[in-house]
Amino acid sequence: MYIYVELWNAKQAWKDLPKDERGKFAEMCGGAIQSLLSTGVEILSWGINDPDTDHRAAYDYIGVWKFPSKESAQNFEGLVTQAGWFNYFEQISAGSAMMSPPDVMGNLVNL
Repeated sequence: MYIYVELWNAKQAWKDLPKDERGKFAEMCGGAIQSLLSTGVEILSWGINDPDTDHRAAYDYIGVWKFPSKESAQNFEGLVTQAGWFNYFEQISAGSAMMSPPDVMGNLVNL
């Protein structure tokens, strides 16, 4: 399994888009997400980044996904780009094979 985290902010281009156009884009994304879910992809959570978070990342929105494989996450990245997401949103992402805390801490110790 592969975990994938997205953090994003709306660009001015999104804010300038008429509300009905934003709604159409959101509907298109919703359909694409439903298709992904039918392939074994899971949304662990989406949310709005809490301003009271200690050491808060400077992004307003969060998406946490679980993919069956790294390749399926990479396929998702391609779909996001093709959809025009980055025209409207500034985003950073992180991905990893799912690991246990002792495995990650062991990696840190062995740096």
